[in-house]
Amino acid sequence: MAIGARQAFVRTLVCAELNASNDQEFKFTNSIRERFERAGEPPKLSRHEKRALYRLATHD
Repeated sequence: MAIGARQAFVRTLVCAELNASNDQEFKFTNSIRERFERAGEPPKLSRHEKRALYRLATHD
C-alpha cells in the first residue's frame, strides 16, 4: 500500500475515533483500530464498514 493511502486511512480513522459519540461508535472504531494494529496495515473493510467509517469521520 502506498504511503499516501496509508496516511489517508490513518487520518480517516483518527477523525472517526474523535467523532465517536456513543458505545456502538466507540466499539466500531476500536475494532478497526485493533485490526489495523494487528495487521500493520489498513484492514480490508466491507463496503458497509467503509461507508460507516467515512460518515463517522466526516460527521456526514
